[in-house]
Amino acid sequence: PNRADVGGKYLEANYNSTRAKTLDKLLNGAPIYGICLYGDGATIRKYPLINILGSNPDSPSCMLDVVDCRDHVAKGLKKDAWFIAKKFLPIMREIDPKKMLIHRVTFDGDATDQKAGKLIAEYFPRVTVGIGIEHTVALIFEKFAKIGVINVLILFAKEVGLFVGFVSFFVICQLL
Repeated sequence: PNRADVGGKYLEANYNSTRAKTLDKLLNGAPIYGICLYGDGATIRKYPLINILGSNPDSPSCMLDVVDCRDHVAKGLKKDAWFIAKKFLPIMREIDPKKMLIHRVTFDGDATDQKAGKLIAEYFPRVTVGIGIEHTVALIFEKFAKIGVINVLILFAKEVGLFVGFVSFFVICQLL
């Protein structure tokens, strides 16, 4: 196949097949375990995105969507609570039209995300909104890293890591 086919119909077929398999796995465990959705905003190479994932014990990580927010942001709009909720709700309706399977929606501790979770819970009354603790922990460690002594230790660890990496590379090159 040529690159247009690979980047077009074959990529689309691969996406559809993979999404169907992962969604099937997520939904198979849903009657027993329920489904937790989680998501977060990200900016990758200046592209504002929102990722939407689902999980349960049968399917620990199922990518449901990556929302491209470039047009929205280009209009001067923000990824506010309503915008986030409007991106989650269609997917929730698709995978749980009877509103019986999705029990939890988890976002980081950001006030906008938490408000989006509350808006979602208005439409899906069984949903409990949770806070993903990893974002909070990362913020705490970021503040600790700015303390003088700890910052020096971090810089030292980076230098040691670079030195060990360089020595390892040099030794491997000698062995080859």
